[in-house]
Amino acid sequence: AVAQAIAQQCDAAQRLTILTGAPLPTGWVGKVWALEQGAAWCGFGSVPHSLPTSGKPQLLKLKPQYLLLTDADIVHAPNSLRRLVSESEQGRLALNSRMARLRCVSAAERWLIPPFVFFFNLLYPMRQVNNPQSRMAGAAGGCVLLHGDALVQAGGFACIKDCIIDDVNLARCIK
Repeated sequence: AVAQAIAQQCDAAQRLTILTGAPLPTGWVGKVWALEQGAAWCGFGSVPHSLPTSGKPQLLKLKPQYLLLTDADIVHAPNSLRRLVSESEQGRLALNSRMARLRCVSAAERWLIPPFVFFFNLLYPMRQVNNPQSRMAGAAGGCVLLHGDALVQAGGFACIKDCIIDDVNLARCIK
């Protein structure tokens, strides 16, 4: 309802398709199942199923080259998608991820967010993550640009169907 209202306010309701998710299959984590269904609608799914849509579904005329995986609370800069695609094209990247600037206003956020970012960087050093020769893989799930062919080659989101930590595990499968 919120997405529909925003699309109407922006005079873009005809460009919005809302997929109604199918029941969660055994062995799948909810978010990953939602990602799989969205990818399937775009032509990249590995699990055969049909998705009901609300309103008139807009059929994709062309299969997209990339999928943008982003959280609902991420505020993107006006050119962030253009920059992600440009970097991905220039670097021939199968997966391009950005750590979002996290909200750090409340006392709890000021205490917890900086150590989280610090330890994330210790666990997944960016020099190693970005080195094609290294087995180290990592991604920040709030902003991931994923090449569709790489997703298909990895077996779709089924490769991480039971992973609660979907972003890092997806990066491992893609790398």
